[in-house]
Amino acid sequence: TLAAVYFLYIDKTILLIFCFFFFFFKQKTAYEMLRSLVGSEMCIRDSFSPDGKELISGGDEGCLYIWDVRMQRCSGKMEDDGALRTTCVTCSPDGKYWAAGSDTGVVNIYKAKDRSNHTPVKAIMNLTTSVDNIKFNHDSQLLAISSRFKKEALKLVHVRSMTVFQNWPTLKTPLSTVASLDFSPQSSFLAIGNDRGKALMYNLCDYYVA
Repeated sequence: TLAAVYFLYIDKTILLIFCFFFFFFKQKTAYEMLRSLVGSEMCIRDSFSPDGKELISGGDEGCLYIWDVRMQRCSGKMEDDGALRTTCVTCSPDGKYWAAGSDTGVVNIYKAKDRSNHTPVKAIMNLTTSVDNIKFNHDSQLLAISSRFKKEALKLVHVRSMTVFQNWPTLKTPLSTVASLDFSPQSSFLAIGNDRGKALMYNLCDYYVA
């Protein structure tokens, strides 16, 4: 630790300021900020690629940024098709897709490797309010999306066919306002948190192991 003393003369008043500078030479400490990645808009959500080599972020101007983690720089930028404000982003575990939700309720699914084509392979338009939860399951076969700005606003997407399941949830499914969601590690269960303080857990038949 090095302490430096500075004397500043302002209006004949001596201000004694102690400035302490800390230097770490041996190893980096936990939670040390390595680099600040700066885009041209406010970052609302971000998501690492499965291999950890890229970071995808979305912001309040409806753009997606692709960051090279090793080089610590922006390697690409694209408009989130039709979005005024990108509210959430996620990468599929198999690395094939990105999904981005917007304030209009649209969820765009993009092919992760097709950087030249900024058109989504599918635009999911089943939600009508701002999307704030978006999650792929472990094998990237399912995508769960939800909005807390409207009751019962949750949908499941079958990724291979790019279609929304019509048989669940139904009008009788007691979801209330969805605040959070997540799949269990092997997708046997889908957990949904709501505004009533409940964590609802549903088993997924195609994955469930008794």
